[in-house]
Amino acid sequence: MMGQTDMFLGGSHRPAGRPISKSNRDEPMNILAIVGSNRKHGNTIRIVRLIEARMRALAAQHDMPFEFETLALGELVSCVGARAGPR
Repeated sequence: MMGQTDMFLGGSHRPAGRPISKSNRDEPMNILAIVGSNRKHGNTIRIVRLIEARMRALAAQHDMPFEFETLALGELVSCVGARAGPR
């Protein structure tokens, strides 16, 4: 059975997107990944990096401009309770 990660990374069950044509190749593909985890090297950021790598490969394959930004909310808002760990 295919997991959700497989769908993002090129599995056969991904939804069909907008067809690539000459008219929209000049417009950059802009993606913003919002990560809510405080862990800078946790599983969430690892999955975001896998998705970014796959999207960059697809953009390069189709010769499309591509921009990918990651917004880490843990760096913007500090939650003392989340960093305290298990009680």
